[in-house]
Amino acid sequence: MAETVMDLTKGIYRRIYSGALYGKRVNSVSAGAELLLWRIHMVADDLGNFPADSDRLAPEAMPLRNTATPKRIAGWLGELAKVKLITTYESGGEQFGHVCGWMDMQPANRNGRRIQKYPGANGCDAGNPGESKAIQGDPGESRAPETETETESETYPDTYSETETSGQNNSGGTSDSDSSDKPIARPVAKLRFFEAVEPALGSCGAGSGRHPAGSPQYTADHTVVMQWWDEVIWPDGRDPPECIERFEQVVKLAHQAKTKRKPMAWLTARIKTM
Repeated sequence: MAETVMDLTKGIYRRIYSGALYGKRVNSVSAGAELLLWRIHMVADDLGNFPADSDRLAPEAMPLRNTATPKRIAGWLGELAKVKLITTYESGGEQFGHVCGWMDMQPANRNGRRIQKYPGANGCDAGNPGESKAIQGDPGESRAPETETETESETYPDTYSETETSGQNNSGGTSDSDSSDKPIARPVAKLRFFEAVEPALGSCGAGSGRHPAGSPQYTADHTVVMQWWDEVIWPDGRDPPECIERFEQVVKLAHQAKTKRKPMAWLTARIKTM
């Protein structure tokens, strides 16, 4: 009988539920904080624990995202903790975090085993028995099935692969080298758009620092940027080629805005002309 090989070349298997599309908490944080939440899913051990020191988490969760500095990671962690998507704690003089509701949302391996890599905080899940806290909490959002009917895989499924950076798609995936002639998908464009404009959010001007993530100014700027995307750059139902052209224009403008005295005001004035 042939030996069964456990293929982990694509990474460990984690579930992401579609309830996150309309979850109040996950949609209340900035795009950067939400992206960090999903990256934490890839870093966390089988109990949902992860290193929460921003200097350590930045290279582990976003190794190829040069704009994801430890300072920004710390701000995003604060956003996630504020709405109770994660909790943070200290163990042995080090900072760790836990994805709240992990045990409800992420099943164990086929043999029922969970591998612990990081120390946990006593009672994190026990405080809210039965609630899937990480994404759920709102009527109508999906829950983990009571009975496992689908086949569990130890590898990361194609639908959760890094489409925003690798150019893969759910129908099998392609590399950057052979996808240059394919139009960018709306979800991928949205991630890149927010990555480009995020440095302007809460900015006090070039070289003058910025308001932290979660502050009133940062939140107000984030709301404006959301409106730009939904109403100007890529509204639902609009012709993709036209939207892609606007998206590319705004990304270029966002990079230029970094050097301006008032980045958000400068960007707003130009987007109003589109």
